[in-house]
Amino acid sequence: MRHLLALATALWFAACSSSPTAAASADADAAAADTGAPGDCATVNQTLAAQAGIQPGRACTAVVRLAVDTLAPDGWNFVCGAPKAVTETDARTAATAGLPTGTPGPGTLVSAASPTDAYVYRQDPSDFGSFSVVAAQSGLLVLGSDLTWSAAATPYFPATWRPASELGLGCGTMSEAVTPHVYDAAGDSFPVTQAETDGATAAVRATALWNAIAPMEVALIRLQFSVDGSSQATSKPQWYVVLGAGLGG
Repeated sequence: MRHLLALATALWFAACSSSPTAAASADADAAAADTGAPGDCATVNQTLAAQAGIQPGRACTAVVRLAVDTLAPDGWNFVCGAPKAVTETDARTAATAGLPTGTPGPGTLVSAASPTDAYVYRQDPSDFGSFSVVAAQSGLLVLGSDLTWSAAATPYFPATWRPASELGLGCGTMSEAVTPHVYDAAGDSFPVTQAETDGATAAVRATALWNAIAPMEVALIRLQFSVDGSSQATSKPQWYVVLGAGLGG
């Protein structure tokens, strides 16, 4: 009996000596891992590197949508394919295949004839037109949008956007210099400013996605945000940042 009492007493003291602080810390660490908070940047970096980073035999291109009012990332997507030498004919074929039924295009090539980041096409609208972006190293469509006569845009590709919380906001550490190419379809009413291009680049540079892809090529796409999917537009354009094109081979 004395042995049982001694064992019970020892177990009671052990339970009382457990640290609630340590338990709370473990819970906080788990919460950070679940939300992709800056405190868990290492995990977010590893996840994005595995999903969208440079890997042998695969070329990945990411596109990040920025909020109209703040230029903060509010959605993203990426496409991956086998790296290959993409010709303008290849890119035009991909852009054409991605057009919804009844949408004209792809139209005029507005990027370089042999770009290192992306082939960009614009079909100027009489009533309706289109804007298409094709990765230069995989030949895959990464961004597609309808255009109206007022330059209002309604993107149709990607059809869904992944949440910006996956990007590891505040986790970016790469500081290499880049000179982005700017492709503007927002109309003459909204002239491009250096502050906008710097802000758009900085918004993605601050994420773990930038670490994962370590881009040498960045394209900034500017489309006019459409309120109702037709011709009513806000007074501010919407930016998309395309990065990583040409780096996955």
